[in-house]
Amino acid sequence: MNTKVTPEEGFVAFDPFSAEFRADPASFHPQLLEHSPGFIMMEGNVASAYVAKYDQCVQVLSNWELFSSLKPANLPGMQRVDFFNGQPVMNYSDPPDHTRRRRVVDPAFSPGRVRKLADAAERLIDDILGQFEPGQRVDAVNQIGKPLAVSLLFGEFFGVPREGWQTFLDFGATFPLLDKLKPGDPKPQAYLDGWKKVSMAIYFDPPLANKIDPPGMV
Repeated sequence: MNTKVTPEEGFVAFDPFSAEFRADPASFHPQLLEHSPGFIMMEGNVASAYVAKYDQCVQVLSNWELFSSLKPANLPGMQRVDFFNGQPVMNYSDPPDHTRRRRVVDPAFSPGRVRKLADAAERLIDDILGQFEPGQRVDAVNQIGKPLAVSLLFGEFFGVPREGWQTFLDFGATFPLLDKLKPGDPKPQAYLDGWKKVSMAIYFDPPLANKIDPPGMV
């Protein structure tokens, strides 16, 4: 898919949900930068604006009163990224709600907490690499990257007991199903089942409940 400007309308023919963009986003960057700020049509009929240059992004992200993060109800395209089943999230909120939600997660990213995660990452890397023999062929994604990410995120960051990791992994595996939804489509049952299991794990596992805010409570 080529990014091009339609002169009579001033719109860029660009679909952020397209398979072409997802497969090779870097190839789109030069033309997006050239035409930034630009206009695109989301989901075929929703006129939208985008910015790609750093200074423009800073201006947009620094002025929430003019460039709100709130999304209109039933906005076409949002059904593809509604990973939290309609619950309010920090990314799509403005002050004071954004400030309150940010305050909840701030302690998780304190300097001391980040240092502990860095130490844990070093330990996990040593443990993972220590399983391989010199000269052994290794699948870096599945044998190194995935176990490192899963252990660091669920085990160290969230404090989820190892026996509970699969519940979250299974739920995450349903996210691609959302990408197939059209505006107004119901959520896939597999996604809803996963959401229920994750919600119950957060609500009823005391150690976990102290570290992760239940859906809708942030």
